Amino acid sequence: IINIKNVKMESAGISADYGENISDKAAMILNANGIPFNHSSKPITRELVEWADLILVMEKKQAEFIREFFNERVKVQLLGEYGNTGEIRDPYGMDLEEYEKTFNKIKKNIIVLKYEILKRLL
Repeated sequence: IINIKNVKMESAGISADYGENISDKAAMILNANGIPFNHSSKPITRELVEWADLILVMEKKQAEFIREFFNERVKVQLLGEYGNTGEIRDPYGMDLEEYEKTFNKIKKNIIVLKYEILKRLL
């Protein structure tokens, strides 16, 4: 989605285990929007936190966990701050409509984030 040269991204979860597949509803939304994916979950680790220049989370409780557990203050941000959507609730266990709403919020924020990254690189 971002696809900017020299920008690398990783995905990890606070309560994720290794090797879990994407949910069926999330896969349906990504397929419907023409977004290819190859996802296998993994938990956030100290190595990932140290590697990252910026850690984006969807909910405040995730930011608080990372700040407390990994003692990171500066580089944790809500993704929703970019597109002014605020917290983005995880739709896991909800209906397909909630997954679609979540997708649209994430997409809006990623578009703004991509613009911000490009501004800094130019």
